[in-house]
Amino acid sequence: MDQLINNNLLIYSFFILATIFKFHSTSLIQAIARLKSGRFKYLDDAKFFGKEKGIADGKLSTMDEAAQRVWQNDIENIYPYLLVSLVFSFSNPETTTQIIYFTIFFLSRVMHSLFLIFPRQPFRNIFYQTGNIITVVTISHTIWNFI
Repeated sequence: MDQLINNNLLIYSFFILATIFKFHSTSLIQAIARLKSGRFKYLDDAKFFGKEKGIADGKLSTMDEAAQRVWQNDIENIYPYLLVSLVFSFSNPETTTQIIYFTIFFLSRVMHSLFLIFPRQPFRNIFYQTGNIITVVTISHTIWNFI
């Protein structure tokens, strides 16, 4: 049992690192968007990165706004799933099931983010709902494992 829990936590740790890397990769998209457009959120950033030509008027480029939506959406969805998946990892799941659930969630978030940055319905909604469904499935499976 201890070995299984250790294995589950190892899988969970990999999943967390990959998911947080995905989460924070949005910063790179925002940085590129801000440098290309010369529009920055803060005046000191506009002066420093914009070489005195930067603009800090509160208006963001289209790409920067899209990345901002990705950030907000990730905050609303990734952090709760990280907690749900941690509890799931302690519920003694099958290793294959754990990997499948975590992979589906991770890929749904990556694809949802791509379709937020490069808007395309119904795909964005499909991947968003996939993440929601796998969250409910993971919660249900966790409860089942503890019963």
